[in-house]
Amino acid sequence: MKPLIGAKSISRWLLRLFPAFFIFNNHLETLLNFDFSDVIYLIILALGLFSLLLILGGFFRKQSLTIVSGLIISILSLIMLFLNFENTIIVSFSVILILLGFFFVANGNNKKQ
Repeated sequence: MKPLIGAKSISRWLLRLFPAFFIFNNHLETLLNFDFSDVIYLIILALGLFSLLLILGGFFRKQSLTIVSGLIISILSLIMLFLNFENTIIVSFSVILILLGFFFVANGNNKKQ
């Protein structure tokens, strides 16, 4: 059985949309508090910003925005992993965000795969 070739671009866009969906779905209340003195708030805010930039990077021909956004998402998710290690749900999603960020660092906007 051959893989569905047309689904590759849809799956890439779903991978781009997942970090933004996860961050705004799970941390919207935290983002609306505007507590700039809290480190967790700043990390979540930066994750939200770079997840939106990851989506925006898919519309450009150059890959730099996608690669930088993926790298920042991976680094910030790694920091979140260590800061919230006792919360298993946050740890699970942090690992997923680290892997998704690394996927876009490694592949960029490569449409040939």
